[in-house]
Amino acid sequence: MGGPLINVLNSLEFKMKFLHLNQRLRQTLEEDKAFSDITTQQIPEFRGKILSARIVSKAKGIFCGGFILKPVFSLLDPRVKIKILCKDGARIHQGQIIALIKGTARALMGAERTCLNLISQLSGISTLTGDFVRAAGRSKVQILDTRKTTPLWRDTEKYAVLCGGGKNHRMSLGDAILVKDNHLQFLRREKLSPKDHFAKSRLPASVRKKIKFIEVEANTYADVWEGIKIGADIIMLDNMTIPQIKSSMVFIKAARRALKSDKPIVEISGGVNLKNIKQFAKLGVERISVGALTHSVPSLDLSMEVD
Repeated sequence: MGGPLINVLNSLEFKMKFLHLNQRLRQTLEEDKAFSDITTQQIPEFRGKILSARIVSKAKGIFCGGFILKPVFSLLDPRVKIKILCKDGARIHQGQIIALIKGTARALMGAERTCLNLISQLSGISTLTGDFVRAAGRSKVQILDTRKTTPLWRDTEKYAVLCGGGKNHRMSLGDAILVKDNHLQFLRREKLSPKDHFAKSRLPASVRKKIKFIEVEANTYADVWEGIKIGADIIMLDNMTIPQIKSSMVFIKAARRALKSDKPIVEISGGVNLKNIKQFAKLGVERISVGALTHSVPSLDLSMEVD
């Protein structure tokens, strides 16, 4: 039930802290009125009754969300017992039992939908990410997520991308400088130089210390040139055609040789799907970012079955 990703996910590099997770889970349960489930209340025999249940996969994919199970059911039953049979990042098959749960009827009935909504979504993200990684073939390109995530649940969704074999782009606006088309458009309109604002040597020391990289989004060859002048670590070729990407890479590789550097590296974004990603990966770019990993993902079909 394991997989090659398990050891990687257990390494320090991939340990993520899900801040305020219990608070977020409580809010989701409160939204669903799980603490006062009127249906369960109409069955007096349920009061104090201990039930056993299984989380079962109804489709094949990559599981993610084991860290959700204990906290979400514990909010309704602090004595609930959870046995997780499948680690995050493991491939699962249809009919596979993911976890065993034993707790009060109130807890199992009340938290069922909230739990399934969350772990099905996260498993869907992991599964789709795995599909993109496989579709890229044997290339060394990294498949990255974006910030197109569910507000307040970004950390969990980006973790799910890792479980699927992908990599994380910026976690937030505070991680790196990414000069986008709107930034460049404004600077040009005001006759201001992007280099004066974003070149690493021009940045305040306090900013240089906390940013991981400088990236420039390029929609045109002029944007690519701005990225080179800035000294960007990464140039993102956004919504470019394959001929445009090839021409841009010739330009970028020439700049690398002139600078005697391995930067800027190249990222592709926009218009990438499972049908064409292999074609993009063969171009020799280092990174491909895919917003669909989190914003257009189908949930993996998981269910809870009470014994």
